[in-house]
Amino acid sequence: MTDFDAIDALLAGAKEEVPLPAAEERRALREALNVSRVQLATVLKVSTPTIGGWESGRDPSGEVREK
Repeated sequence: MTDFDAIDALLAGAKEEVPLPAAEERRALREALNVSRVQLATVLKVSTPTIGGWESGRDPSGEVREK
């Protein structure tokens, strides 16, 4: 089991929706890890504009939010 699998398992058992970081913090976290929007979009299987939207204040929902 990888670290990510362990985190996914913990989140799957959570009863409450976990609040997301503020939009500005989302961008800062991505940039601190030296990950581009394109790289993150590829891993999450979403479009690059979707990542931009999340970093501009739009919240993901549904299955994409779980990622």
